[in-house]
Amino acid sequence: KDQVVQEYEFRKGSPFRKDHEERWREVDRQIKIKPPEVKNQSGNVDEEWHNAVELGLNSAALEVMTADIMRIAFPNHRKWFDPHSSGNQEDQKERDGKLRAFMSQQHIDFGFQARFKLSVKEALSHGSFVATVDGQQLTQVERGGKLFSVTAPVWKPISMWNAYPDPCPEVMATNLFYDGSMVFERWMKLDHLKRIPGLNLKGVEDKDHSIGGVNFKGVHLLIWKGPITIERSRGHQVVPNVDVWVANQEKVLKAVPNDWPFPNIIFGGYERQDVRDPYYTSPIHKNVPWHKIATRSANKFLDSIDLKTEPPVNYNENSPAFAGKEPDMSPGAKNAVANLADVAVMDVGSPEAAFSGLQYSTEQAQMGINIDNTRAGVSSSTEQTAFEVQKKDSRAEVRTVDFLTELETHGLRPFLY
Repeated sequence: KDQVVQEYEFRKGSPFRKDHEERWREVDRQIKIKPPEVKNQSGNVDEEWHNAVELGLNSAALEVMTADIMRIAFPNHRKWFDPHSSGNQEDQKERDGKLRAFMSQQHIDFGFQARFKLSVKEALSHGSFVATVDGQQLTQVERGGKLFSVTAPVWKPISMWNAYPDPCPEVMATNLFYDGSMVFERWMKLDHLKRIPGLNLKGVEDKDHSIGGVNFKGVHLLIWKGPITIERSRGHQVVPNVDVWVANQEKVLKAVPNDWPFPNIIFGGYERQDVRDPYYTSPIHKNVPWHKIATRSANKFLDSIDLKTEPPVNYNENSPAFAGKEPDMSPGAKNAVANLADVAVMDVGSPEAAFSGLQYSTEQAQMGINIDNTRAGVSSSTEQTAFEVQKKDSRAEVRTVDFLTELETHGLRPFLY
């Protein structure tokens, strides 16, 4: 228990983890199209007139890039996997066909492609993705209303916010199967835990927890998967592949060897830039600064339009025409004044400058993620031949194809095994 808790705290406080969480937080905000807080000159949140909108460039990029990956990984014109069964060569083709039909049906029944799609989005949003392959039972209905159950290994995507990979630089995550340890953080109700066989729940209670600022009453779980060291008086013993569950950082619910000869963990990502850093990055991460600049330019552009169409006005407070009241600024208003100098429209900035900044930063942001209006499904403003559009899409998908190779090598292939 102590080893799992200490390792969890160490990985959670790692400088690499803190750095990536800061990026994830900003990317999540941009993808959710959550407007930034606008503050006035005193530093307080301005709720008066400043515009606060968030551009959806990275949100659209996530949608388009995910669609590209899913289309290439699971094409309609060919099979995406070919199983092979051992046996006599005479009926080899028939047996392989039956096996593939059986596996394909399991993938459909348990929503494999939809689960895999969530991991693709996770990799693009947070750079890394992690999933476990667990046995799951599903109740189905036959003709006539008869119920029956089927069981299959399923792809279970897990958020990187709740996963802590092995920080050892020697664990490079380049093998077919992940050879490091992984700590997962989960929250479950005690009633839900009681449905899971093999757990020692004596003395375990639901407690109050805070999950991202949201209160939750339940059990905080730390799940360790991978090799672990058992301290003994005659020397330490390393157990290569175990599952350890710890509840509320207090009690071990189970500690058992894995049923498989390799960990049921699938871990990978878009691009790893430092061997010392166990986490990956993605083009969306690198596009965050341009997205912020474009968003800021858009808000400044809207602000300048507001100022231009409804400019602030100076007026003589000693003028009898405005005694006890301000000038009427509504369209078509007529203010009777004795002297035109009593009212003066203030000179404000021009929207053109902000628009130029918005246009340039948007173009740079789109270049960073290779997503333009055409790839996003919007008709091009200029006439282009089908060949030119196809050529442009092919160039834009180069990085996508490279990432797909990573997904196939460290995602789909180990899952099929």
